[in-house]
Amino acid sequence: MKRVSFSNWWALGVIVGCVILALLLLYADNILNSPQVSGDQQSVRYVIDGDTVQLSNGLRVRLLGVNTPEISKHDCYAEEAKDFLAKLVMGKVVVLQMDAKNEDKDKYQRLLRYIFLNGENINEKIVMEGYGVYYRRFPISLAEEFNEAEVAAKTQRKGLWGKCVKN
Repeated sequence: MKRVSFSNWWALGVIVGCVILALLLLYADNILNSPQVSGDQQSVRYVIDGDTVQLSNGLRVRLLGVNTPEISKHDCYAEEAKDFLAKLVMGKVVVLQMDAKNEDKDKYQRLLRYIFLNGENINEKIVMEGYGVYYRRFPISLAEEFNEAEVAAKTQRKGLWGKCVKN
């Protein structure tokens, strides 16, 4: 039986290390610029409005990157936005994701998160379907995706873009 020399093992280690380093460099931009997974799965107890929910643990979540019409101001399409979000997430277990470009909570102590259901970004879906607009006031990692979703909804006159916005 032939013995493997130390230099062979060392060479193999160097090759494996280079491959790992190359993969990290290749995907570094995606890793650094993508939302950070909080690992938190929670059940949605109540939908407050089109961009805010209350979880089963009592915490409130303000959806990142989206702004929907205000119910308290009787804005056009406010009830529709709330109903849309309720049909999607009410009583369901969702995955909450933080965004590295944003704070953990807003000034009202609501968690600032993306909400995912079955792998789908619900925040982006609200914008894509015209129930809300891309909220540009605070930076998000998914700015390009949200901007594209808003442009598509406007172009197709979906939701509030067809009912509330006059040309």
